[in-house]
Amino acid sequence: MSHNISRPSPSSQEKGGEMVVYSSPGDKQDTVISNSVLQDPNIPFDALGCLVYLLSLPPAWEIKPSVIMEERNIGRDRLRRIMKDLELAGYLKRDRIRNEKGMLGSYRYRLSEVPRLQVHSS
Repeated sequence: MSHNISRPSPSSQEKGGEMVVYSSPGDKQDTVISNSVLQDPNIPFDALGCLVYLLSLPPAWEIKPSVIMEERNIGRDRLRRIMKDLELAGYLKRDRIRNEKGMLGSYRYRLSEVPRLQVHSS
């Protein structure tokens, strides 16, 4: 399966209002995930699948929600719910990015292999 994912460029902060950047440690061919994460009762099953998928991708790559929706055949509302579930469980942190004029733009997401990221207040 091919992924329509590209490395972030330093000048590219937003692309169509949906840029997502996450980081995970090191280059890896295999993804090892702790049983405590896989058995975490605070994360719904479909959100766990999305977390595993995102953790398996190379570090510091941009991910567009539209690509996830297309490649995984899920709708926008379902993906938003999954991302919110990951955020509430502490695996994902969402930050709003401002453009050059100071106006709110796209979101940047940071992903963690352990539930440690604090949820921002909306």
